[in-house]
Amino acid sequence: HALIKSSRCKAIAVLDEGIAEKLQSKVNDKPVITFPDFTDTSPPDPDFPIAQQIKEKAQGRKIIGLLGLQSKRKGLLTLLEVAKQKAKENYFFVFAGQLAENTFTAPELTNIKKFVDSQQSNCFFYFERIADGEPFNALVNVCDILFAAYEKFPHSSNILTKAAILEKPVIVSKKFCMAERVEKFKLGLSIDEGAVLQCIEAIRYLCRQLELEEPQLEPNFKGYRHLHATKQIKTKNLQLIE
Repeated sequence: HALIKSSRCKAIAVLDEGIAEKLQSKVNDKPVITFPDFTDTSPPDPDFPIAQQIKEKAQGRKIIGLLGLQSKRKGLLTLLEVAKQKAKENYFFVFAGQLAENTFTAPELTNIKKFVDSQQSNCFFYFERIADGEPFNALVNVCDILFAAYEKFPHSSNILTKAAILEKPVIVSKKFCMAERVEKFKLGLSIDEGAVLQCIEAIRYLCRQLELEEPQLEPNFKGYRHLHATKQIKTKNLQLIE
């Protein structure tokens, strides 16, 4: 904390509103301002080929997507195990984004590649980087549920902002920033890190909610979108300057 305690540091910006007050008490009560975790809000590209392929191969099944960098901390191994156990159920699992091979052990990487090569009918793999904006948003849009149960990740993630913009329920890990926001805005459900059975139950629950005319889960997507909109940056910057 030496840098932020410096007399030359007049204010601090963070993304996690849950730690702002605690941090403020440690830095002699100088202003700690929460910034929005904004994202590219471009309309989804309806002609993005990968999104079209996913929709065609899903054949009407509910689509659960892990999007972005495919690393160990993103919960890839957990969702793979869910896909293995639920191969015969009406779910379709999407893994789209660059595979961060260096985050896995050699045996884990071997098992991942073996599973990918087995060409399971309930899975779609695209291990290439996806540009943000219209292409990435097209993948978010084609999903019914977003899987974001990250491991050892106490921070903010703008995948929640993507979810709120395109109104997709999410599954996150318990505790910390993302779970606090999901609970506050009712964006989905939280599970223990790596909990395969809890993830399966969360998918079942959210899929049922999607089918109901009057679901029990009533997400406040609009409220979350407003809080993390790019237009908030001007207001927050003014607070810093003042």
